[in-house]
Amino acid sequence: VWRVSELTESAVKTVWRTHGEDFGRSPSSRIYVQAKWCARDLRAGSFRERRGLNVQLDELDKALSGRLLADPCDYDAKYGVEMDLAVLGKRLRESGLEDIDQMMRLLRDGCTWKEIGFSMRRDPNVTQRRFRRWMDKAARLLNLDV
Repeated sequence: VWRVSELTESAVKTVWRTHGEDFGRSPSSRIYVQAKWCARDLRAGSFRERRGLNVQLDELDKALSGRLLADPCDYDAKYGVEMDLAVLGKRLRESGLEDIDQMMRLLRDGCTWKEIGFSMRRDPNVTQRRFRRWMDKAARLLNLDV
């Protein structure tokens, strides 16, 4: 009873939005029927609640936060690779192969062979062949399987 004005306002606005100036044969019946639907909506919480359209996303929230908070990177393995590459770079520099070490660093930074060749002022194909030849030799020196 105490929400009658709220029901009436909502029902009149909905009927007006739907039918405009078309009052039909019984305008009071349209308002009354719409007011009953509005009352059901208010009792359930909202139209979406009454229809069962709202879905709780608690489980989804937990799953997403679990994935977002978990770091997919294996830092121990990454650190080991960085240490191995540092040793390899040091040995290359000691052997007088600074250019091979520079190529390796540029590759790790994501440069293409064209960019590496340009930065070293050499033909990209020749640079790539030279690098691969020396990496095969370095792998044999370090007893790595390539």
